[in-house]
Amino acid sequence: MNQDDLDKKLLETISDLDENFPQVKWNPDDLWETVQIKQRRSKQIHWLKVSILAATCISAVVFFAPIQSTKNTERVTMRYSEEVEIKITKKFHPDEENSNIRLFIEEQCRVKSAVCQTAEFRDLKVQLDELNEQSEKIGNQLKFFRQDAHLIQAHSRIQRAMNQVEKELLQIIKS
Repeated sequence: MNQDDLDKKLLETISDLDENFPQVKWNPDDLWETVQIKQRRSKQIHWLKVSILAATCISAVVFFAPIQSTKNTERVTMRYSEEVEIKITKKFHPDEENSNIRLFIEEQCRVKSAVCQTAEFRDLKVQLDELNEQSEKIGNQLKFFRQDAHLIQAHSRIQRAMNQVEKELLQIIKS
């Protein structure tokens, strides 16, 4: 294709565009009125969008505020205790052989109830109870499986942990 053919095709295409282009009548009076109507519509649509957005935000706050307030699970617990002096007829001493440390701790809690109400003491007591449960479970398994080395090792670790917790409880009671 040479340059002349290309120019002819280009001119034909441009003339086709002129013929196919929609005919618009430009009336200067209507033109400004049409522009102003379109501006008013766009402003109305803008304010409508802003109003819908504001209503959505307000309804979201109104809906989710009660949900957030019910999620607050903070509770205040007030406790009081009365100290009662009890005479101990039989003394338990933790250093003696074959003494039951748990009974000694319980007896001391009856006498010194304020010490036993501290958070540290209660946490250690819960830990001691959990260790005791685990020790009983492993003891039952030892009865069933006889002398399993892994169970014996686990049982001795739990016993050592129980002894350590009992020593910490005794230190709290003695202080």
